[in-house]
Amino acid sequence: MKTLKLMMATATALAGLWGAAAPAQAQQLVVATFGGKSPEHMREHIFDAFTADTGIKVEQVIVPGKMLAGMQAQQETGNVQWDLTTSISASDFATMNARGYLADLPADVRTILEKDYAVVRPNGFANKRGALLIVCNKKAVDACPTTAAEFLDVDKFPGTRFMPSFQFLEALAFGAYASGVPADKVFPLDLDRAIAALEKLRPTIAQFYDNSTTARQLLSSGEVQMGLLWNGIPPQILGEGNVNVDLAVSWDGAVTYNQYTVVYKNAPNQDSAWTFLKWLDAHPDNLAAFANADGTDTANKAAFALQSPEIQAWSPESDHGATTVEVDTEWYMGAGEIKDRIDAFWKSYIN
Repeated sequence: MKTLKLMMATATALAGLWGAAAPAQAQQLVVATFGGKSPEHMREHIFDAFTADTGIKVEQVIVPGKMLAGMQAQQETGNVQWDLTTSISASDFATMNARGYLADLPADVRTILEKDYAVVRPNGFANKRGALLIVCNKKAVDACPTTAAEFLDVDKFPGTRFMPSFQFLEALAFGAYASGVPADKVFPLDLDRAIAALEKLRPTIAQFYDNSTTARQLLSSGEVQMGLLWNGIPPQILGEGNVNVDLAVSWDGAVTYNQYTVVYKNAPNQDSAWTFLKWLDAHPDNLAAFANADGTDTANKAAFALQSPEIQAWSPESDHGATTVEVDTEWYMGAGEIKDRIDAFWKSYIN
């Protein structure tokens, strides 16, 4: 009898614990994000307002350059801890999509998003357009490259370089174009040619960066003289009056891409994630304020209209009078065994 009573008491206690834990879990959202100033800007302009309206608390996990590796480990161990990422690269989106790491958008969420975003896929949507373009510190070199081909000419344009550590498709696309492939013929990718171009650059690459703060520090310190940088960062540098940097920018061969907002498969707080996406779409003023503070544009039509002319001018959607290259994530997702070659090359390249 005592044993039975003890078992019943234990079961009651556990049920109480589970019952207490469930609402807490439903009232939180874990967002994996990159570093730099973005988490601060997201908190100030978006997450605090979202929490005030809904009661859902937001935790940001800062994992610059480790989004894919982190989610792979979580999916493989069956212990998914992140719910959502507001902006992953086209490369990471393509890989996560192919590996089945992403949750499908519910029909009602997708219907809402399709009104305000041009690219909505079954398991994510393009939250903004980005570009990886050539920058060069004129104070640190005798001459800056003005084209992708010149950037590839390490003898005529010597100097240390940098590029992001995780945008492999963008880097390969740039390499192919810089080597002479016409922009509209870059995809399907001639992988051998693209790799050969990047290998030519490799001895000059002083560092691979994974966030904008690091990239800016590398330029300011003189550790790098030129490189491939996200389009939202140059206007910030130009506006700061940094005495160590006189920035030249070229859009020739700039690699344009979509960045995606995704919810992860088996995420512990998926309902909170869907609530957040609906809330964000209904608050374009908050989204515009974040994007202005972060120095980047947004693909939300209503929010983009609220952004400053200076930010809009640096959007890859604006006419910069130069040839650009668009990343083809659809090609990559259907590329079969070539994905393994790309993954193996990139791991070796950045190490």
